[in-house]
Amino acid sequence: MMIRYCHNISMDSAKRGFWINVPQENTIYIQITDPCCAFEPMKNNFAEIHRFEFLDDDLEGDGHEFSITDEQAEELAKILRRASQARKNVIVSCHAGLCRSGAITEIMVSQFGYTPGPGVRSPNLLVRNKIMRSLGLSYDPNFSPFNNYDPVWE
Repeated sequence: MMIRYCHNISMDSAKRGFWINVPQENTIYIQITDPCCAFEPMKNNFAEIHRFEFLDDDLEGDGHEFSITDEQAEELAKILRRASQARKNVIVSCHAGLCRSGAITEIMVSQFGYTPGPGVRSPNLLVRNKIMRSLGLSYDPNFSPFNNYDPVWE
Protein backbone atom coordinates (compact mmCIF):
# COMPACT_ATOMS: atom_id res chain seq x y z
CA MET A 1 0.00 0.00 0.00
CA MET A 2 1.28 3.41 -0.90
CA ILE A 3 0.49 6.44 1.25
CA ARG A 4 0.53 9.78 -0.48
CA TYR A 5 2.27 12.54 1.46
CA CYS A 6 -0.32 15.16 2.36
CA HIS A 7 0.53 18.80 2.67
CA ASN A 8 -1.50 21.57 4.17
CA ILE A 9 -2.79 24.68 2.53
CA SER A 10 -4.54 27.32 4.52
CA MET A 11 -6.66 29.97 2.88
CA ASP A 12 -6.78 33.49 4.30
CA SER A 13 -5.18 32.00 7.35
CA ALA A 14 -2.74 34.79 8.07
CA LYS A 15 -5.60 37.19 8.75
CA ARG A 16 -7.44 34.77 11.01
CA GLY A 17 -4.49 33.19 12.81
CA PHE A 18 -4.99 29.61 11.52
CA TRP A 19 -1.31 29.42 10.61
CA ILE A 20 -0.12 29.55 14.22
CA ASN A 21 0.51 25.78 14.39
CA VAL A 22 2.07 25.57 10.91
CA PRO A 23 5.87 25.21 10.96
CA GLN A 24 6.72 28.48 9.28
CA GLU A 25 10.23 27.48 8.24
CA ASN A 26 8.57 24.86 6.01
CA THR A 27 5.83 27.17 4.71
CA ILE A 28 5.43 29.31 1.62
CA TYR A 29 3.21 32.34 2.13
CA ILE A 30 1.37 33.86 -0.84
CA GLN A 31 -0.28 37.23 -0.28
CA ILE A 32 -2.62 38.72 -2.91
CA THR A 33 -4.07 42.20 -2.67
CA ASP A 34 -5.95 44.65 -4.86
CA PRO A 35 -3.73 47.02 -6.85
CA CYS A 36 -2.77 50.10 -4.87
CA CYS A 37 -3.57 48.44 -1.52
CA ALA A 38 -0.87 47.92 1.06
CA PHE A 39 0.39 44.45 1.90
CA GLU A 40 0.08 43.29 5.48
CA PRO A 41 3.46 43.39 7.22
CA MET A 42 4.94 39.98 7.94
CA LYS A 43 6.56 39.29 11.30
CA ASN A 44 7.09 35.58 10.70
CA ASN A 45 9.94 33.49 9.39
CA PHE A 46 8.28 31.81 6.43
CA ALA A 47 10.51 29.90 4.02
CA GLU A 48 9.27 32.18 1.22
CA ILE A 49 6.91 35.14 0.95
CA HIS A 50 5.38 36.05 -2.43
CA ARG A 51 3.20 39.09 -3.05
CA PHE A 52 0.89 39.72 -6.00
CA GLU A 53 -1.42 42.57 -6.97
CA PHE A 54 -4.48 41.87 -9.10
CA LEU A 55 -8.24 42.30 -8.76
CA ASP A 56 -10.74 39.56 -8.05
CA ASP A 57 -11.99 39.88 -11.62
CA ASP A 58 -13.21 36.97 -13.79
CA LEU A 59 -12.90 38.90 -17.06
CA GLU A 60 -10.09 40.00 -19.37
CA GLY A 61 -9.73 42.67 -22.04
CA ASP A 62 -10.69 46.32 -22.16
CA GLY A 63 -11.73 47.59 -18.76
CA HIS A 64 -10.10 44.65 -16.98
CA GLU A 65 -6.46 45.73 -16.97
CA PHE A 66 -6.03 44.78 -13.32
CA SER A 67 -7.08 41.12 -13.66
CA ILE A 68 -4.45 38.43 -13.17
CA THR A 69 -1.90 38.51 -16.00
CA ASP A 70 -0.43 35.52 -17.80
CA GLU A 71 2.92 36.41 -16.24
CA GLN A 72 1.46 36.40 -12.71
CA ALA A 73 -0.26 33.07 -13.39
CA GLU A 74 3.02 31.61 -14.64
CA GLU A 75 4.86 32.82 -11.53
CA LEU A 76 2.16 31.41 -9.25
CA ALA A 77 2.31 28.08 -11.12
CA LYS A 78 6.07 27.93 -10.53
CA ILE A 79 5.62 28.67 -6.82
CA LEU A 80 2.90 26.02 -6.42
CA ARG A 81 4.88 23.39 -8.31
CA ARG A 82 7.99 24.15 -6.25
CA ALA A 83 5.98 24.00 -3.00
CA SER A 84 4.64 20.59 -3.91
CA GLN A 85 8.01 19.21 -4.98
CA ALA A 86 9.68 20.50 -1.80
CA ARG A 87 6.77 19.26 0.36
CA LYS A 88 6.21 22.71 1.80
CA ASN A 89 3.03 23.93 3.44
CA VAL A 90 1.30 26.81 1.67
CA ILE A 91 -0.60 29.68 3.23
CA VAL A 92 -2.46 31.96 0.86
CA SER A 93 -4.43 35.07 1.69
CA CYS A 94 -6.11 37.57 -0.55
CA HIS A 95 -7.80 40.89 0.07
CA ALA A 96 -11.20 39.35 0.85
CA GLY A 97 -10.03 35.79 1.53
CA LEU A 98 -12.54 34.01 -0.72
CA CYS A 99 -11.93 33.92 -4.44
CA ARG A 100 -8.32 34.46 -5.45
CA SER A 101 -7.04 32.43 -2.51
CA GLY A 102 -9.85 29.95 -3.14
CA ALA A 103 -8.60 29.40 -6.69
CA ILE A 104 -5.09 28.63 -5.48
CA THR A 105 -6.46 26.39 -2.74
CA GLU A 106 -8.57 24.44 -5.25
CA ILE A 107 -5.53 23.88 -7.49
CA MET A 108 -3.35 22.71 -4.61
CA VAL A 109 -6.04 20.30 -3.40
CA SER A 110 -7.04 18.92 -6.82
CA GLN A 111 -3.64 18.77 -8.46
CA PHE A 112 -1.10 18.32 -5.69
CA GLY A 113 -3.01 16.46 -2.97
CA TYR A 114 -2.91 19.17 -0.33
CA THR A 115 -5.37 19.19 2.56
CA PRO A 116 -7.29 22.46 2.75
CA GLY A 117 -7.54 24.52 5.90
CA PRO A 118 -10.83 25.95 7.11
CA GLY A 119 -12.56 28.69 5.21
CA VAL A 120 -15.22 29.62 2.70
CA ARG A 121 -14.19 28.85 -0.87
CA SER A 122 -15.50 30.57 -3.97
CA PRO A 123 -12.66 30.14 -6.48
CA ASN A 124 -12.09 32.86 -9.04
CA LEU A 125 -12.45 31.08 -12.40
CA LEU A 126 -10.04 33.31 -14.32
CA VAL A 127 -7.32 32.91 -11.70
CA ARG A 128 -7.86 29.15 -11.50
CA ASN A 129 -7.93 28.63 -15.26
CA LYS A 130 -4.86 30.77 -15.97
CA ILE A 131 -2.77 29.02 -13.33
CA MET A 132 -3.98 25.61 -14.53
CA ARG A 133 -2.96 26.51 -18.11
CA SER A 134 0.43 27.65 -16.82
CA LEU A 135 0.80 24.26 -15.13
CA GLY A 136 -0.05 22.58 -18.45
CA LEU A 137 -3.24 21.11 -16.98
CA SER A 138 -6.89 21.21 -17.94
CA TYR A 139 -9.81 21.54 -15.56
CA ASP A 140 -13.16 19.78 -15.57
CA PRO A 141 -15.70 22.45 -14.53
CA ASN A 142 -18.06 19.72 -13.30
CA PHE A 143 -15.56 18.58 -10.66
CA SER A 144 -14.47 20.41 -7.55
CA PRO A 145 -12.25 18.79 -4.94
CA PHE A 146 -14.25 20.70 -2.36
CA ASN A 147 -17.21 18.39 -2.93
CA ASN A 148 -15.45 16.04 -0.49
CA TYR A 149 -15.15 18.69 2.22
CA ASP A 150 -17.81 20.27 4.34
CA PRO A 151 -17.72 24.03 3.94
CA VAL A 152 -16.68 25.95 7.01
CA TRP A 153 -18.58 29.21 7.38
CA GLU A 154 -17.09 31.62 9.83
